[in-house]
Amino acid sequence: MTHDYPAPTRTLGAEYAERLRRSYLNFRWPLFLLEPDEQTRPCLENGWTPIAAAAHVAYWDNFQLRRMQAALAPHRIEPVPAPVETNDEMAARENRSWDTVLGEADEARQELITFALSLTDEQIEAEYDDRGKRGRVVKRLLEHMPLHVTEHAVDVHRYCFSLDRWGRERLLSFYRRHFNSLLDAITGLTEESCITVPVSGDWTVRYLLSHILS
Repeated sequence: MTHDYPAPTRTLGAEYAERLRRSYLNFRWPLFLLEPDEQTRPCLENGWTPIAAAAHVAYWDNFQLRRMQAALAPHRIEPVPAPVETNDEMAARENRSWDTVLGEADEARQELITFALSLTDEQIEAEYDDRGKRGRVVKRLLEHMPLHVTEHAVDVHRYCFSLDRWGRERLLSFYRRHFNSLLDAITGLTEESCITVPVSGDWTVRYLLSHILS
């Protein structure tokens, strides 16, 4: 007889940090599939280039982090955003390499994760002054930032795994190859380890397989 053991209680900061990590990984990993000429081509559904999408995510991760830091420490100067319409132009205009932009995006998201982990539950639930109003700005932004990158991940996934880009047979071959790699990776694991050992956050191998196959 087997048992599913409840995950240990985590702080709010750890929960938000995990959401930030997973949502960014979902955006980030398909970018490895892009060819160099695709990185700067306006091939995404919203008309953006992949490099602009990465720069946009990095910009807002950094901006909203500074906004939360300013709320926690009132002596800090609250950041002022650049017009939204300039973010895409900034990525295209500045002479930054693909690796540089991705490095900035990785760093900005990691700083957000580190910040979330540093917070107590009380700090997250507290109200702060922000833009002339008082409210739970830290909690609201910690909830929003995973959703923000997920919106852009949708565009990335739609392009990276589109039939127009791959062709039917090549796409099916890609899925078969990686699914077989997943099965090979769990070959030899015991039932107990599959249902009790966390391998991704609190998720066990069993939960991961159920999620993938559902």
